[in-house]
Order: sequence, then structure tokens, then C-alpha cells
Amino acid sequence: YFHNNGTINCWDCSPENLLGQFKGTDDLKTEDAAVQGILAKAFKNLIDATDCDGFRVDAIKHVEFNWVRTWAQGIRDHAAYRGKNDFIVFGELFSYNNAALASYCSDGYGFNSALFFPMSQTIKSVFGDGSGTGNLGGAMNQISQYGVGANRLVTFMDNHDLNRIALQVSGTDTGNAVWKLKPALSFLYLAAPVPCLYYGTEHVFNQGGHYNGSNKT
Repeated sequence: YFHNNGTINCWDCSPENLLGQFKGTDDLKTEDAAVQGILAKAFKNLIDATDCDGFRVDAIKHVEFNWVRTWAQGIRDHAAYRGKNDFIVFGELFSYNNAALASYCSDGYGFNSALFFPMSQTIKSVFGDGSGTGNLGGAMNQISQYGVGANRLVTFMDNHDLNRIALQVSGTDTGNAVWKLKPALSFLYLAAPVPCLYYGTEHVFNQGGHYNGSNKT
């Protein structure tokens, strides 16, 4: 049920990014029919057991494109069978390419949403670096590419993979960060299709002043 090919070293190299281990974790053979059946059953059972209303699916570029869309469609069909006709399934593809993100959800099959990475970049640029607010409109204009998923795009400013916005906009100057975050959060809540606040942003978490990948000593 598992690959035995070692850890991924090149995140965008195929087939390594599909068949390798994600930072040493066990990697399932998602091309195997038995594994596919187990994963379908497991997550359908999770819906039944918890009555949840959606799934965030991590690192979807590390499994087969056609299979993961078929899996997502099966999950949504099962949710609809349970009376959840607008069950949200959004994939995490760490990319700032709208076309790549939209390919998973624009036609209504499989995923019906995506994490809106390009907008996170734009929010930081405008509210943190002082770029023109017209860039926000430009980013919002790309939403049409997402087709069926357009009204469910999950928009965020930072998360565990990205430097926290408070660090990027003001370093360790908490007062300045608060001043900049107020309009940024207003935009997130009022303009985005589905706003997502990652824990700690509301408390101006700034990673202790250390950027991702930096020497914390």
C-alpha cells in the first residue's frame, strides 16, 4: 500500500513528486485500486461520523490529478446523499498560478473550490508593501477562471507554509502591524468569496521575528 522511493527532493519533478515521500512521511500508492477504495471509504465514514461540512485536502499536486478529482467527486456525491448538497472540498496546491489552481475545480467535477494563493500574495503586497490597490481588483478579476469554484474560493493571508503577514509587513513592530492588518482583514472579510483566518493572525503572530528557513539561533 506504500511507495518505498525515499524522500522528495525536487518538489516539481515528475514522477518524483508523485512517488516520493513527503518529508519522510509514508507515501500511499494512490495509483493502486485497493488504496483508492480505502481512502474513499475512510473519508465517507468521516462525514457520517462527524457531520462535517467540508474538507481541506492538503498537497494535491503530490497525487495523481485524475484520481484525486475522481476521489473528490465521490466524496461530494456521498455528502449529497447525506443531504449536504453544497459540501465544500477545496484543494491545497501551493502555487500562485491561477490556471493551475483552476484546473482542479473550474468545470464542476471533483473539487468545487481551491485555496486562493495568488490573492494571499496580493494582499501582502498591497497592505504590507504599499503596492497600488488596483492590484486587488486585478487579482479579483482572475476569479472567473475558476468557473464553478469561483464563489467558493478560500482566501487567506498567511498560513503554516508562508511567512506570517505581521512579520512581512512590519517585522517585530507590533503596533505598525496592527495598523496595517486592520484594512487587510477588512478586505479579507468583505471582498473574498470565502475568507479564511489562519490562527494567530488576529493576535499579530510574527514568528518571533524569524523568516521561514532562517537560522533561529
